[in-house]
Amino acid sequence: DGVREVLLCGDGVLEGSKEEPAGEEQDQQEELVKGKGRHHQQVVAALDRLVDYSGQNALHHMCRFQPPLDVISHVIDVRSELPTGLDCLERMPLHIAAGWGS
Repeated sequence: DGVREVLLCGDGVLEGSKEEPAGEEQDQQEELVKGKGRHHQQVVAALDRLVDYSGQNALHHMCRFQPPLDVISHVIDVRSELPTGLDCLERMPLHIAAGWGS
């Protein structure tokens, strides 16, 4: 379904894939970043449940890639608990942003 496809695409982005997406995959990534697409509310609602092996949530990963501030703002508006999420080293997304120069 559409949500699963976007989440899988999101996993590729969050993992920092070095391969350039092509065609439909590129379109899905752009929809996720721009907050467009008919399933984006479900995707954003699922963001707080996505945590990687080190305890980092989606906002930790987003902060590495310098997304537009309106995208960050929208994610925080929908999931206000993400900015205070701690990873296994007790770092918040703000620490990741500062470390990556975002």
